[in-house]
Amino acid sequence: MQVCIPIMYRAPKCNLSLKRLTVEVNSTVKQATGARTASRKGGIIVFPSTRFLTGPDECIYMKILLVSDKEEPYIWDFFDHERFADIELVLSCGDLKAEYLSFLVTMIKAPLFYVPGNHNRHYINNPPEGCESADDRLISYKGVKIVGLGGCMKYNNMEFQYTEDEMAKRISRLGRTIRKNQGFDILLTHAPAKGLGDGDDLAHRGYQSFVDMLDRYSPRYFFHGHQHLNYKRQDKIMQYKNTTIINAYGYHIIDI
Repeated sequence: MQVCIPIMYRAPKCNLSLKRLTVEVNSTVKQATGARTASRKGGIIVFPSTRFLTGPDECIYMKILLVSDKEEPYIWDFFDHERFADIELVLSCGDLKAEYLSFLVTMIKAPLFYVPGNHNRHYINNPPEGCESADDRLISYKGVKIVGLGGCMKYNNMEFQYTEDEMAKRISRLGRTIRKNQGFDILLTHAPAKGLGDGDDLAHRGYQSFVDMLDRYSPRYFFHGHQHLNYKRQDKIMQYKNTTIINAYGYHIIDI
């Protein structure tokens, strides 16, 4: 189902422009926007404006929970409602159980967008309930544009594995949508970019095509998983030109 949420804002520092934003979401995400009335036009649900920013230097602020690769006992077994009360969006970078993501979207009253990891073959027939796949899509939520690309480098020909050329073709297919929307704010992937927090072995090698995306579109953030922080000593957060890169292994809370 496609949902159009018209939002008026001025946010030059966020690389965002005055426009009508389109977001493809399911009914769970629709409820999370807080919209109470809607009209249908040609099968498209149109919500009234939900946010206005008027100051010349104002930006859209949102608290986001990032999760990836490890079901955190702190969250799953000892969930603290107060700790996550102000979370507005949950983003999963893959390799998490579907039940875990459904738990998060149930306990945290916010939409959850995800991309699959190389160990998420069960998502094909049993995707996380109440969540929305961002894989091979551009999703706009509350003015934040997210491009999702799941999977990792192909190493044993299983599901959600792609060669460098195959990943480049996936990105190319999204090119028209990205240009039409004047770029994006967040790149959401499972695998890292080449040379930016990736591993030495083929399975954990990053994609050069992700580096090319960062160079071409200069998104504000790049969130990924796959490279467990206990594999080798590395930083959880790094900067590449104008993009902040975060390895979402376990969980991480960020204000954007």
